[in-house]
Amino acid sequence: MFVPAPALNVDETQIRQLESLARAGTTPQRIARKCRVILLANQGVPNHAIAQQTGLSRPTILATRVVFAEQGMEEIRWDRNITITTRLVDPAPR
Repeated sequence: MFVPAPALNVDETQIRQLESLARAGTTPQRIARKCRVILLANQGVPNHAIAQQTGLSRPTILATRVVFAEQGMEEIRWDRNITITTRLVDPAPR
């Protein structure tokens, strides 16, 4: 089985910001979910339980925890909408 992750250390100011973002109707769902992940991790909820509650995968939970621990609130607010294209377009027909 997996080793339980320790609870994240989140200060009161960050908790208020995360709760506000998670509740706001104008917050993109991608960011609101990250906020809920961090809030649950702060409460000591296991990663697999966070994954079940949020509908995210366990690797996504782990990545969100690492990003928050290393970079804080600014990275959580950043809405990365990265599109990866695997198809190469050759402008010259063959």
